[in-house]
Amino acid sequence: MLPLILVLFLAQNALSLPYTNVNFYNIENAPSIPDNGQLINSNVTTGALEWIDGGDVPLYLQILMTSVNDIAAVNQAAAAIQTIVILGETAPGIPGDACEAAALINASANNAGLRPSLVRFIQRIAGYIDTIVRLVNNPNSVRYSSGSRGNCLGGGRSCQFEAAWDRILRESSPYDFGLLNEEYCAAKRLSTAWNLRSNNVATAITAATIPEVREVVRLGLPEVGEFLRVLSYGGNPGPAGQAAKAALLQRVSQVKC
Repeated sequence: MLPLILVLFLAQNALSLPYTNVNFYNIENAPSIPDNGQLINSNVTTGALEWIDGGDVPLYLQILMTSVNDIAAVNQAAAAIQTIVILGETAPGIPGDACEAAALINASANNAGLRPSLVRFIQRIAGYIDTIVRLVNNPNSVRYSSGSRGNCLGGGRSCQFEAAWDRILRESSPYDFGLLNEEYCAAKRLSTAWNLRSNNVATAITAATIPEVREVVRLGLPEVGEFLRVLSYGGNPGPAGQAAKAALLQRVSQVKC
């Protein structure tokens, strides 16, 4: 489902500078079903992503979030992990880096060292879940915090981005190829932005979409889905977050690399 974007340039008066207002509308006007029976659907991802500070969302991240909501209809695991990654990267007031994500991207592109890089990235995702729980239960503790930092070239912003997406798209299904390609285009623009948070989101969303990561999430989807549902519907995500973390950390050993 492609978003229709209307950009309106308005001038308050003859002497003022114009300002831009961007509105997103779905081309398809059919109302969405509140719960279509899927554990992860667009209402769950939309509700969870509403925890993001809307004043800190650049245009291409908004486009990426729209694609995440759409892909829930055809790939629940991808939608779930992408939602967690976006929330985890945008929650801290000061962006960190994307070292674990970059290491996984390079391992995937080089077909070497994939297992240890996958484990470290899943551990980073567990950290995202902790951050999201704090965001809900104590927003100021996250607002004035810094994101996770490692020690890697360019803070993780130097990686084999194109090679990773070549593999993602090559191994996608006919059902999700178009939406994944939309995400690639938005992520590519975020990866070249000057803003560090945008760069981190691009790297993290790329790593999260690598097939092995999606398989880990698919295996742990009951717990991950429950976490996102609690998050979306306004409950305390703490217990569900602990269960989701445990499921992901356990399932990673079951994925072939």
